[in-house]
Amino acid sequence: MRRRDSLSPKHKTIAQFVADNPQFASLASTRQLAERIGADAATITRFAKALGFSGFNHLRHELRHTYLGLLGPQELMQRQRAAPGNVYRAAVLRDLQNLQNLLETLDLTVLDRVAGALLAARRTLVVASGSYAAPAIVLSQLCTALDVHVDVEMRGRVYWTSQLAQLTSRDLVMGISFWQCDRDTVTAVKWASEHGLRTVAITDSSVSPLAQQAQLRVVVPTEGMLFFQSVTASLSIIYGLIGAMWARIPASRRSTYARIRQAFRDLEVFMA
Repeated sequence: MRRRDSLSPKHKTIAQFVADNPQFASLASTRQLAERIGADAATITRFAKALGFSGFNHLRHELRHTYLGLLGPQELMQRQRAAPGNVYRAAVLRDLQNLQNLLETLDLTVLDRVAGALLAARRTLVVASGSYAAPAIVLSQLCTALDVHVDVEMRGRVYWTSQLAQLTSRDLVMGISFWQCDRDTVTAVKWASEHGLRTVAITDSSVSPLAQQAQLRVVVPTEGMLFFQSVTASLSIIYGLIGAMWARIPASRRSTYARIRQAFRDLEVFMA
């Protein structure tokens, strides 16, 4: 844990209990953890803040993220809240819990800054890979209607290196990656930060390798059912960013959406 050497004796006792009981600590409420350790809830909250977290909910999210990363697919399946065989219900319940956790941990100040950075950037390059590219693709597509230039690069280092080299301080680089984090995504954001570019990370841990390299960090719950992380919460964040950006842009930029909508009609893109 971060800052453990500087903890008080009482806080070190709590830290040792958490380290020895990762499953319990990652699921327990503040009251439950306090009762188990023989402390009060206020002490647990102070312990979390001493480690650099906003409170115990923030710390618990990090603990759960770390603990679940150690489990295999079969163990993860056994922990789903659904009757045996009802994996569909389990998937929905898991995402509902992720969204509830997101509501409890939203940092509106950071999100507003990200929306502002997207609007101010001459160009935004989003680096992601695999299924983690899903929110990046949605962001790029929806930003088109706002007259906001967002490119997605998911083909690997040769491609994003060429694009990064063309960016300036007027541009923005966003990395999206979860769990252990894709090496290329982390490297791209690190390089961008070191070369004076503005950077944003959307990830699932405030202490992840990607979060450590970005100037702005959006942390979302991604707990999934098997060997993959859920991108549902990150997509909700993307939709929120689009809404915030739409509310800020002047009428002149909204005209882009009107032209796109008319082109869809002219080309009969949709069936009705």
